[in-house]
Amino acid sequence: MAGTSPRLDFDVRPAAAEDAEGIAAVWLTRHEGQFADAARLIAGELEMAARGEGRMVFVAVRDEHVV
Repeated sequence: MAGTSPRLDFDVRPAAAEDAEGIAAVWLTRHEGQFADAARLIAGELEMAARGEGRMVFVAVRDEHVV
């Protein structure tokens, strides 16, 4: 059908503080580093975003897991 998009098998939503570890796990699939360090830095970014500072952060979620 023309003009239709394929169905997505994930949802996209604004990231929350509890997503830091999931985001870190995904980030470390493409970057070097320690999990704890990545999770801490990402948690800081999420805190800034929650206060309206810095960037907006969104996550893709499938079955309640960040993908």
